[in-house]
Amino acid sequence: LWGYETAVVSVGAARRFAFRPIPGLQSKGKAHNFIVMNGDVTEMFGQCQQKFQHTVKTAEGRGEAASRSSLVYKKTLNR
Repeated sequence: LWGYETAVVSVGAARRFAFRPIPGLQSKGKAHNFIVMNGDVTEMFGQCQQKFQHTVKTAEGRGEAASRSSLVYKKTLNR
């Protein structure tokens, strides 16, 4: 089992990281977008993953081929 707290390390080209409230939930949050650069760390904690959908958007410029990856770190839960 995995814990909900997650750290995501961005490696490579800059991309837009987008969060939006999950449709149908009573969450009154609004969408958030920000740029992640090489080496940036984004921490998702609390109820972030239960209340928000998230994605790293594809390149915004036509023909951009710069690669990128995400390294995702989660804590395992002991039973």
